[in-house]
Amino acid sequence: MIEKIRYEFRCKCFIDTHTVVDVVEKLDDENYPIFTWPSSVLLSAFLFHQRHTLQLPYIVLNNATTIIELGSGTSLPSLLCAKMGVAKCFITERADEPDLLGHIVDLITLNSVQDNCKIIPLSWGYDNFENYDDIPQIDVILGADIFYCGEEFDAILFTVFQLLVKNPHAVFVTSYQDRE
Repeated sequence: MIEKIRYEFRCKCFIDTHTVVDVVEKLDDENYPIFTWPSSVLLSAFLFHQRHTLQLPYIVLNNATTIIELGSGTSLPSLLCAKMGVAKCFITERADEPDLLGHIVDLITLNSVQDNCKIIPLSWGYDNFENYDDIPQIDVILGADIFYCGEEFDAILFTVFQLLVKNPHAVFVTSYQDRE
């Protein structure tokens, strides 16, 4: 089953701000990653409401900020950041998932954010260390629901560590949902 879902983020703090992101989910057993997990929505809402004051440490999401999202799935946080005017969004997903990478291309087009989004095939862990050279300077590392499998924790943390070594000023922002 294929379903198009519209996520709307609204804030009336200083001025009425409204951003819409569309995603398409494929809810069959073979394409389980093409689903927007609640922790992805939560991370996106946090980023939206903290975009002017993301004090981790004092990084503001604006047209000078570069983000990378690990294990993007439907890429909701990246697409939202792109629509909020972040300079560059690097969206990553496993290199061995060509259908999912193609789906992310479609989501970027659907949301008209081709100018500031780029897909990087990136698998986590030690065996993929050479791929980190292709990643430019970044300010924020995002990970929505990437800690879903205990067997992957070391590989994920190694990946985050390598990105932080290359970008010592960057911050890692994550959200997690207990699936049990």
